[in-house]
Amino acid sequence: MSVHENTSAKKKILLVAANPATSKTTGWPVGFWWSELTHPYAAFTEAGYEVEIRSPDGGALVADGYSDPDDASGYSAHDFVSLGFKKSKSHAALLENTKSLAGVTPDGYDAIFVSGGQSPMITFRGNQSLARLFASFYEAGKVTALVCHATCLLLETKLSSGELLVKGKTWTGFANSEERIADGFVGQRIQPFWIEDEARALADTTFRVSEAFAPYAIRDGLLVTGQQQSSGRAAAELAIEALSGVANEHPVTRGAGIDVARFVHPYFNANAWLVMNATHAILVDTASNGNEDGARVAAFVKSFGRKLQAIVLSHGHPDVFFGIKSLKEQFPEASVFVANREIGDDIVGMARTMEQYGMLPSPDLSADKFDYRAGLATFPEGGLVLAGAPSVTLRPWVTSAPSEFTRLTALWMPEIDTYFASDLAYNHVHAWAGMGVDRGAIDAWLRFLDGVIAAHPGPTMRVLTGHGPASDGNVLLAQRAYLTDLAAALDRGLRGEALEAHLGTRYPGHRGREFQLHMTAQNPAFGGAK
Repeated sequence: MSVHENTSAKKKILLVAANPATSKTTGWPVGFWWSELTHPYAAFTEAGYEVEIRSPDGGALVADGYSDPDDASGYSAHDFVSLGFKKSKSHAALLENTKSLAGVTPDGYDAIFVSGGQSPMITFRGNQSLARLFASFYEAGKVTALVCHATCLLLETKLSSGELLVKGKTWTGFANSEERIADGFVGQRIQPFWIEDEARALADTTFRVSEAFAPYAIRDGLLVTGQQQSSGRAAAELAIEALSGVANEHPVTRGAGIDVARFVHPYFNANAWLVMNATHAILVDTASNGNEDGARVAAFVKSFGRKLQAIVLSHGHPDVFFGIKSLKEQFPEASVFVANREIGDDIVGMARTMEQYGMLPSPDLSADKFDYRAGLATFPEGGLVLAGAPSVTLRPWVTSAPSEFTRLTALWMPEIDTYFASDLAYNHVHAWAGMGVDRGAIDAWLRFLDGVIAAHPGPTMRVLTGHGPASDGNVLLAQRAYLTDLAAALDRGLRGEALEAHLGTRYPGHRGREFQLHMTAQNPAFGGAK
């Protein structure tokens, strides 16, 4: 999705952030979410717009702790946009003493954009003055946008006719799947209600959600909504399109017509990604450790009701290919692709290694009993094209030296501005640097990330990771920071338990400590094996 430059008279955006409050559910202090303010701010200012930040009651704004890139949890350590905003004295000052919304009217503004966080679930729900202001922008023909938990405002916002603003509209907001993940992360219920539950109970409105924590925004006329904290910039870009006069006869989303769904292995946090349109699908990797996992992935694919056109295996790690036997039995007409013949060799070699060390999930996955090369095809020249309409092309790129594995295949999907990073990128999961990875491989891994970052700068593209949820381009910077920390720790002589403790403390919110991080710390190439 492109950002349209504002070439007319300078437009002005009213950016609303929630005041600090205390959660009645958890008792925690709550506020706004950094990325839901800073990422839209960046998009609007880059387009040449003036942005005025206000809050309902005025005064100093306080961010939710997990949204702070400096927070000890490391949960948002990848958010360099917010980090830059915080460190800039002139920008940080914009949040120190905000003006209130008292007396504000749509006059003098071209759009209102309401950012989310934890506080809106307490301070926006039932806030009739804020709801009336938002409705007044809409009825004045101004672009009206909200993101994440701020969309709870739409559950009750009514027009002067008495009808809900969202009647007849298509919109999004924080999803139930994301609430479950958040509750599981902290070990308790966080929110007093769930937006998706209440939105779906409303009559004459369409509420849609996409994959958990992936950038997703919808524009339906003047109304723009973003799903969660990863969607602030996507929502701002749709608002910019509306302000630039781009027609919108039907609801549009980022990547409209192409859906991406994620299957995740519960132990390895490994992903299989299903890229699909209304009729066909391509599966990238199997996220499996044997036939039973493969059968679960097959059931996942079947649940979408699309014809599985192809399966792509990105590299030779076991969790990428050990589900292929079950999948081929369930989908005999689906082609299986690798980027080059060497990756096929890597798969067979890894199957033999796993058997040698007694680590095969089942005997029938032995390379002597199951022909991994049978029906294995290399990518067509120009990439693999998804059948049906709309279409998308998966364009492969293979790493040229060992990094996380001997060879990794990344996939660029230009039609939907999406990059499958394979195991070059982990998201809130400790990166595997176990057996087979040495200090030189980490340096190569960093070089490959630098190349991808240079080719696709900025946070706007969607990134599908090998482990952990989808994100935006910032996840590549976060992965680079993690590997830099790992390399520095190794260079300081940390090994074994000391290395594991250091990275575990540095990244307390990361999954995979029991497997990926432990195997990294015990890697013989680093002198960590006992």
